[in-house]
Amino acid sequence: MKKKIYTILKKEIVTLRLSPGEPLLEQNLAQRFKVSRTPVREVLRRLNHEDLVEIVPQKGAFVARIGLSDVREIFQIRQALEGIAAKISASRFTKEELDEFESALDTDDFEKAEEVGKKLHHSILEKTGNRRISNLIEMLRTQIERMYFFAKSLPGREKRSLEEHRGILQALRRGDGESAEKAMRKHIVSTMRTVIESLGER
Repeated sequence: MKKKIYTILKKEIVTLRLSPGEPLLEQNLAQRFKVSRTPVREVLRRLNHEDLVEIVPQKGAFVARIGLSDVREIFQIRQALEGIAAKISASRFTKEELDEFESALDTDDFEKAEEVGKKLHHSILEKTGNRRISNLIEMLRTQIERMYFFAKSLPGREKRSLEEHRGILQALRRGDGESAEKAMRKHIVSTMRTVIESLGER
């Protein structure tokens, strides 16, 4: 049951169904999941270790807020690691793989395009053959996903993201590592600015 509670609460925090700063009352959660408070408390501690829940002594647990410093730190890491990953991977894609991505990105369905964009990011990391780069990004995956939902909430972001992914793909097709790195860094900085803008509206 703990695994189920953990999975549900994590998803609700990442997708912003539970808002940053929202109280997470043990008693209410225990009633919701029809369990004692002990497994709830253990799940909250686990989520606290993942920086998704903040536990304040004498006050309780709250959905962790995302500050500007959090955004900048995470996106600085992404910019560096995914930028170099794009540079390394630029000459390692086959024509067939790039054709498949290009075909999938030829769409006005932004939801579909975002899923394709995520797969492109993942493929670029895989193509590096550098498991440490992939592992470091994976450590931030939950925070990256959460910030994706902040960015997604602003009008126009999904369209810009689609255009940016197409730009990355064009550089990969040319096998141009420098351009691929530049396009990836531009995309990540653009996303960071959107997340910061969305935080300003909350």
